[in-house]
Amino acid sequence: MVKQLTVATRGQGLHEITNEVARALREAKIGEGLCTVFVRHTSASLVIQENADPSARHDLEQWLARLVPEDDPEFTHKAVLLVTEPAVPKDWYETPGGVSPPMLPPRNVKATLTKNWW
Repeated sequence: MVKQLTVATRGQGLHEITNEVARALREAKIGEGLCTVFVRHTSASLVIQENADPSARHDLEQWLARLVPEDDPEFTHKAVLLVTEPAVPKDWYETPGGVSPPMLPPRNVKATLTKNWW
């Protein structure tokens, strides 16, 4: 069974998706098995950690912001904005597969730092 979830966000950051995944599993009515969550965007990653204390997520976001600042002048890769259609946000750009939001260097680095490679 394949279920596609769409998570609306207001920009970068850590976003809790536990309830959405749990709902999809309940709706599937599968008693036992393996759940694979695949994040389709290259500047996004999936982080699994405890969330008993909401400050843990805040601390990780703040640490990543200090480690990889948005305005670091050393980055050479820049997003090229090519999209002009009114239905597409102005900061999205064209790709061979359609259109994508900007993949700015800090977001790519943060995604790389938080990916699980096993």
